Amino acid sequence: MRRNGLTAAALLCAGIAALSGPAVAHAKVLEYTTDLVLRLKAGEGTYSDQNRTVPAVAGDIVRSWADLSGAGHHALLLSGDPRLAGNVQGGRAGVRFSGDDAMGMLGQVLTSQQYSIFAVVSDTSAPASGNRTIFSNWRTTNQTTSVFLGTTTFSTKRTFRLTDQFLGGSSPFTPLVDPATPFVLTGVNGGSDAWVWQDDSLLKSRGYALPARNFATSYYLGRQGNNTAFEGWEGDILELLVYNRAVTPAERQEIWDYLGEEYSMNVPEPASLLLLSLGALALRRRR
Repeated sequence: MRRNGLTAAALLCAGIAALSGPAVAHAKVLEYTTDLVLRLKAGEGTYSDQNRTVPAVAGDIVRSWADLSGAGHHALLLSGDPRLAGNVQGGRAGVRFSGDDAMGMLGQVLTSQQYSIFAVVSDTSAPASGNRTIFSNWRTTNQTTSVFLGTTTFSTKRTFRLTDQFLGGSSPFTPLVDPATPFVLTGVNGGSDAWVWQDDSLLKSRGYALPARNFATSYYLGRQGNNTAFEGWEGDILELLVYNRAVTPAERQEIWDYLGEEYSMNVPEPASLLLLSLGALALRRRR
């Protein structure tokens, strides 16, 4: 999923393919669904009513968001007016949160102390804006033992948070790269370690697993739990996948491959391919 990591040969092949005709886009499907307990995807299951009967179109307030995992953890609007935005990345939609919007999910999402969270998002908040939360079960009665994934500020730059126990601001500092452009933020807690990645680049490993979480409190999207005044997400949420286990490295790569293809994060935009391929060819000839 390296958006800037293609080799010269790969760029050349991509450019030739672009000249050969349109490629079949978005052909890859999500293969790993075992223990998938939450899947929210903008444009599929986003509704303008609370009863999930009227599909939302671009510009509509999203009042309900169906859980496509089959677990029934549908999200319902609690406050604000998150809106469906069309063609956010790779021709795919996103739900745009303004910092004052929040949705609540039905039921208890997680039960296992090992878990994986994949979020396709953009963080358009100001670099020094502090904590912003994507997915959370934080509550005033469950603060230090809650689970959440989001971003925060360190040294005037954006970085990650996977619970209060694992932040990108601790040494070594690991800032996010271009967070205003949609990217995949992945957090995994395993039996002996915890990790966070941006796209497929490891930001940090903790060295040991996160302490036990209390999963029993309510789950929220776009806000730090029932904390109504702070930490609202500012940016787009395109897709959210939550697994009730730590996925294997091979599974994680396949999930990234799916997300990379689904949101056109694997290769440059078609209009750039010819120029890139010609540049690569020129470099090869000069050698």
